[in-house]
Amino acid sequence: MIITQLKAGLANQLFQYAVGRRLAHHLGTELKYDVVGTFRLGDFNIQAEKATPEEIQQVLSKHGALGIEKVVPEELYLFMPEMLDYPDDVYLRGYWQCEKYFVDIADIIRQDFTLHDTHTHKGRRQRRGISKKFARQNVRFHFMFDAAIMLRGLSWNCSAAPISLTITSALPN
Repeated sequence: MIITQLKAGLANQLFQYAVGRRLAHHLGTELKYDVVGTFRLGDFNIQAEKATPEEIQQVLSKHGALGIEKVVPEELYLFMPEMLDYPDDVYLRGYWQCEKYFVDIADIIRQDFTLHDTHTHKGRRQRRGISKKFARQNVRFHFMFDAAIMLRGLSWNCSAAPISLTITSALPN
């Protein structure tokens, strides 16, 4: 079992889920999630269930005697290729904002990120709700998204040094 910690906003949780999904898919095991804060993926067709406290404890205690890291923390927001080869029964904690973690199952991730019932009246309401969630995100989110697209166009890779930017806006908080 792979348990991925979901925290922060919708975009962060999409990356966190995708990394956990890739590792679970590669290992042929189930994916569970542990929510810190608000769960934001409920409108999507994700293939995971919430981990129980017992399951979290089971994963955290499983490898201790073997000396294997049972909690996989992301280090410095850089791509960690060794993470792709971790064994079963790990707890993933980080933001994992690099497509290299899941590019090999991109079609599966795209399917998981489709909305429920998009052709029904309820589905259209859900889709509008998701759009409003994104619209309520601050300018920083949109800038980061645009910057990521720009950097990808410049063949930027996830192992490059972090970029530090200061953004100011006249918009209210």
